[in-house]
Amino acid sequence: MGYAKSHLARSFSYLLLALLLVGLGGLSITPSWADPQGRLRQKKEELEGERRRLEVINERERDLARQLNNTQADLQLSREAYQEAIASLQKAKTRLANIQTRLKTATVQYKNSQRVLGKRLREIYMHGDVGYLVVLLGAQSFSDFIDQAHFLSLIIAQDQQLLEQVHALKEELETKRVQAEYTVREIADLTQAQANRVAQLEGIEAKRSQLLADTRRQRDSLSSHVSELENSTLALEDEIQRTISYNQIMTGPTSQRAGSRVWGTGQYLTPTQGPITSPFGYRVHPIFGTLRFHTGIDIGAYSGDPILAADSGVVIDAGWMGGYGNCLIIDHGGGYSTLYAHCSQLFVTYGQGVTKGQQVAAVGSTGNSTGPHLHFEVRINGEPVDPLGFI
Repeated sequence: MGYAKSHLARSFSYLLLALLLVGLGGLSITPSWADPQGRLRQKKEELEGERRRLEVINERERDLARQLNNTQADLQLSREAYQEAIASLQKAKTRLANIQTRLKTATVQYKNSQRVLGKRLREIYMHGDVGYLVVLLGAQSFSDFIDQAHFLSLIIAQDQQLLEQVHALKEELETKRVQAEYTVREIADLTQAQANRVAQLEGIEAKRSQLLADTRRQRDSLSSHVSELENSTLALEDEIQRTISYNQIMTGPTSQRAGSRVWGTGQYLTPTQGPITSPFGYRVHPIFGTLRFHTGIDIGAYSGDPILAADSGVVIDAGWMGGYGNCLIIDHGGGYSTLYAHCSQLFVTYGQGVTKGQQVAAVGSTGNSTGPHLHFEVRINGEPVDPLGFI
């Protein structure tokens, strides 16, 4: 009895497993790699995030470049001031050396004058007035006596005057020496301060140069990644576009398979009124500052201005598309499609049919945009072409 129950339980388990396998075999499980639209949205979201990062890095690079330029300007002024201080210090030292030389000469003269005058005074002290009296008595006449007396008095007076002059000069030079030494110390301190300032600014310059170099390497790496994402996004868009076009041709009437356009007339109208502010082709990106291929044209307009369908067709995408902002794509058949980006509002949804001239959106500045405008693209089998050849 126990064996029968066990056998029955095992049989029931096998049956349940078989039913599950059969049921799973009938399920339609779609892996993520089989959903190109989902992959495209993921890539566009990643691309938008990397573009925002790149914009931040570009702004940081510009700020560091401004800081480095200011530091280099300050460094140049400080170096000039340092050189001027060195020149002033050299002049002050030269002036001090001249004063010291003159002071040394004056000191020697003063000592010599002191010695001459001291010798005369010692002679007067030791011999009294006898020596002078001998000189005077040796006169040949009274007039000669007067001349000799006058001559002796002049010699003594001159010795005294010379001593006083040399002493005054010595004191003057001593004062100038003290002042010159003070000036030299002041200028030396100023020169050292300027040298310290130069060294400080050189350190700042080196750090900011390194930061700027690191930021530029980071920018280049991220810019390369953004370009890779852009290329892979475009490739996926082309793949989707080719799939759509192939499906339309294969499911349409025989005449459509022959290559005639589905739905659209092939004659496009201008989707909004305004001047063309950026043409099709290579340009310097207004936000990222790098040379990029512009896959459409920009039409300047006011926010809220109507955007019209350039031709009849079916909306194959409508919603947020990363840097495009609010965006929609209309398939006109035969591999032709148009794209309308940066919209403030979308008035149509995925799968909706539209007619030529119908308002499908409103002008805005969503996504990577510097102001209200319409970014308009025309693609043939996924390849962007110049819209001016169609409108």
